Amino acid sequence: MSPPEGAQDAPLSAELAQFLRDHVESYEHLLLLLLLQSEPARQFEVDELSSSLRLPAELVSGALDALARGALLETSPAGRRYRFAPADPRQGELARALDATYAKQPALIMQTLSANAIRRMRTGALHAFANAFVLRKDKENG
Repeated sequence: MSPPEGAQDAPLSAELAQFLRDHVESYEHLLLLLLLQSEPARQFEVDELSSSLRLPAELVSGALDALARGALLETSPAGRRYRFAPADPRQGELARALDATYAKQPALIMQTLSANAIRRMRTGALHAFANAFVLRKDKENG
């Protein structure tokens, strides 16, 4: 009897898992990152990416801004064009490793993205719960 398909696939390296946690918040981020890193010399416009990925322009724009804040993208001076240009060469290597892993093990990448999203939601809920118990001084009553 053979093992289930994918059972022999290697788990993500700790470094790649950390890269996903730090830079890829959603499936849209993943798709954009993979597309942009596939043609690093090319500059893309939001509408072009939106059309290519069949995603709303607002969603694409927000994801691009997040990837740019993560130092993975370079924006044109007018802020309308984006290209893959990681500030750290190791990030470029990890983006290429992500592409290769996603091509071979898409379910593993999606499971990791889902686990990261759940972790972010739990952390946010814990912070909100803790903040509910913070005593604040009433400004009018001193």
